[in-house]
Amino acid sequence: MDRVTDGRGPVDDFTLAELRALDASGHFGPEHGRQRILALEEALQEFPDLPFVLELKDPRAVAPTVRLLRARGWVGRVQVTSFHWGALLDALSLERRLSAGFLCPALDPDLARRAVRRGIAQLCPPAKGLAAKAVAEVRALGLQVRAYGVHEPADARRALDAGVDGMTADDPAALLRLLAERGWGAASPEDWLRAIVPPAGLQPSMEPAPSAGGQGRWAAW
Repeated sequence: MDRVTDGRGPVDDFTLAELRALDASGHFGPEHGRQRILALEEALQEFPDLPFVLELKDPRAVAPTVRLLRARGWVGRVQVTSFHWGALLDALSLERRLSAGFLCPALDPDLARRAVRRGIAQLCPPAKGLAAKAVAEVRALGLQVRAYGVHEPADARRALDAGVDGMTADDPAALLRLLAERGWGAASPEDWLRAIVPPAGLQPSMEPAPSAGGQGRWAAW
């Protein structure tokens, strides 16, 4: 908790009540005031119109997470990801409708074929070292590719040039500006949110959105 709150130690050393008492504002800046950590259910309720990507960092979180998503009818608005292959398989065994992504060290054809066989929809490699050929081979099998470790604009450019479907970025505002420069989206977070939040009753489509030059495929509503 040291990196993002005024607490000390790993998150699983804390009860939920103790986590709620921590201040998470230091990670973002004092101008935001004191910020309380939300439980998953609270976060999904607070932002009811947004899709979420949930990283399962501990296999022990799989069963309670899936129970919550099923009980609240939220299975269709989230994707679960993890560095733990077994955690994703456990999640899919409990709820086959889940969209799952494996956080992998690199793209690999054998891994891609295993993912297809086990119902994992997405591979998530680090942005550094991504090659367009490897991304295209994985996408040809019907999988999506979403990069992580996008710390600098150069990382985002590399991922976009490789043809990824999306990415996890440290600075979403900078990524939006880069996308706008390429003609692929709105320049501000507010405009982007207005673009991706669907009208009532519509479900998200994961078909590739058309883009300049055929690159940069982004999930569209």
